[in-house]
Amino acid sequence: MKKITLLMNVVFNLHTLQDIKCDNPHFELTKEIKYGSCVKCVYKCIRCKFTSPRVNLYDEIKTLNPGPNPGELTRMFASALQETPMGIKRGRFLMAAGLNIPPPTKRALQKHSYVVANEIKELNDNDMKKKLEAVKEVNIIRGVKEPSHIPVAIDTRYNSAWLKGKGLDVTCPDGHAGTCTANVKPTTPLSEYLMGKENGLQVDRQNVLIKYAVTDGDGRGAEGINDALKVLLPLWKVERQADPIHLGRSQFRQSNSANFSLNMFPGSTREKKKQGQNVLSQDLKARCSLVFNEMWKENFGNVEKI
Repeated sequence: MKKITLLMNVVFNLHTLQDIKCDNPHFELTKEIKYGSCVKCVYKCIRCKFTSPRVNLYDEIKTLNPGPNPGELTRMFASALQETPMGIKRGRFLMAAGLNIPPPTKRALQKHSYVVANEIKELNDNDMKKKLEAVKEVNIIRGVKEPSHIPVAIDTRYNSAWLKGKGLDVTCPDGHAGTCTANVKPTTPLSEYLMGKENGLQVDRQNVLIKYAVTDGDGRGAEGINDALKVLLPLWKVERQADPIHLGRSQFRQSNSANFSLNMFPGSTREKKKQGQNVLSQDLKARCSLVFNEMWKENFGNVEKI
């Protein structure tokens, strides 16, 4: 409403400054120009043929780039999509079908998302720098001999094969016929190793060394951190430690995939025998986890005593 009031004030003031005298103006909207999620309007007086310039109904973001400044509303929409799993395609569908609002073009949202993603990464890097400094300060207060040596826990989560398994289209929208919409190169691998390497380079820039890295059984994040830190300190070694939660899951997987004798489990079919093996694996996992947790409590987390 504030922008509408400002728009009418601008149009009325420009109308009074024109050479042609019009005592009883009558304005009507003649053109509505869409700009992302924002709108520019042009008004005209039907009595004196006065036409206003384009007036923005949105706040601009001042940039040094050539061309018109982007609108705040479109940038905010792209920022919100970064925090949801719906993506640009479903975000546009939500605006059009769910809210009956003309959505921005896919290309405009992709440009804004690229800018927003870089800004989010920069914010995250700055936040991690502050957290590392806070950890070093706590280590100094605790009297740690090497306050810049810290332990970390690292893990990843990804959504890949199950999307296609549920019938969703996971191919590039353009089929690589025109401009590819992927945000990574086709040859770029997605791995815990590269993530760990990036984390190692980040902490190394702040003169921090990682001594212990807690990962799951099949993770290579600790290896990536170790290779990154070895660039400047060839003799440094990152020790990988097992996570108790993943330890139980690893026990279940090993037991459930083990080759037992044919008469180990009752059942007339292979499926029934597999169910029995699954029950045994769950029982072994529960028993081992119970013993480990009790020993952890009794020894106050001292792994050597356990």
